[in-house]
Amino acid sequence: MFAGRLSPSTKIPRTHGVCAGQGTPRQSRRGIVTLEFLGVFPLLLIFGLSVAQFSMAFRLNQRVVFASRYGAKLAAEVPRVGSVNVGNFNDSQTRGNLKARIDAWLAASGLSPASEVTLEHNVCGATNGLQRQISANAATTAQLPSLPSAWHADNVCYVRVTVAVPVVPNVPNMLKSFGLDWSGVTFRHSTVFRMETDNQPPVPQITVSERDLPQGVKLAPPSSTTSTDGNATGTSAPLRLVTSRGGPFELTLSGKSSHDAEDSLSKMTFKWDMPGSAQGSTRGASVRMKFNAPKDSTIVQKIVTLSVTDSCHCSRKAEVPVELTRDLAPPPSLDDGPT
Repeated sequence: MFAGRLSPSTKIPRTHGVCAGQGTPRQSRRGIVTLEFLGVFPLLLIFGLSVAQFSMAFRLNQRVVFASRYGAKLAAEVPRVGSVNVGNFNDSQTRGNLKARIDAWLAASGLSPASEVTLEHNVCGATNGLQRQISANAATTAQLPSLPSAWHADNVCYVRVTVAVPVVPNVPNMLKSFGLDWSGVTFRHSTVFRMETDNQPPVPQITVSERDLPQGVKLAPPSSTTSTDGNATGTSAPLRLVTSRGGPFELTLSGKSSHDAEDSLSKMTFKWDMPGSAQGSTRGASVRMKFNAPKDSTIVQKIVTLSVTDSCHCSRKAEVPVELTRDLAPPPSLDDGPT
């Protein structure tokens, strides 16, 4: 029971429900945000470092791709023979070798030298089909598939250049403390190009040696040597002979003066086509050809064809007319003597 009623003017004090030692609501929210930030900050840090590191790794990967394409282009343009050729282009002893050129390109991009540069080729007429320069601490070389098949008769062959570059120190190893260590990781790329320098076909050359001429047969001007004009098939100036004898005889023709930019004489094959030959064709660097000396000033002509093929199955043919005429010089006159 109330002792009495409260008057309308009586004010009742309000309480806020705050216990002793408890902060304001604003202070409480700040504490919760701080705790949440401390929990999320490592994730944000890892995310930011990951974006930075993988961006730099992607850039490095693209540079390695470009380096392998650059190296393949260089290898496809070098000659097949010579002091610097596709067979020694990646040799460390070769001046301006492939790895030195690639390392210079990488240095211009702000990257470290390559840990591996490998050159492979199936170029006919060139040596050292596999040339590899690897640094001492390089990772194991990956096994690559075989090169595309070469068609040497059509001058189709290939080169492949493989370039490997270590990720560290080209990309900071910022995630190592978080369990993602890129130490020892290598970016490796290979590029295959078709060889751009063609194998040069042989140049057939037919010669007749004066010492091999039968008695009573001599060479007539202008020349004793004929060859092609550089085309796949060429017809040269006639090879003229003069005889003072009659009847049949044999003439020795030689193709030993034929030459090839990539092959030696011993690696080339010869095929002669001559009229009147029992076999229709004769093989060998030299051949003997039968002639019948004319009885008058008639010119006897036979077309001789020589095909020379190198070890890469590239060939060239030459057609040479061989002309034989009778020397019918009149005997000295008896009236030329003293009277």
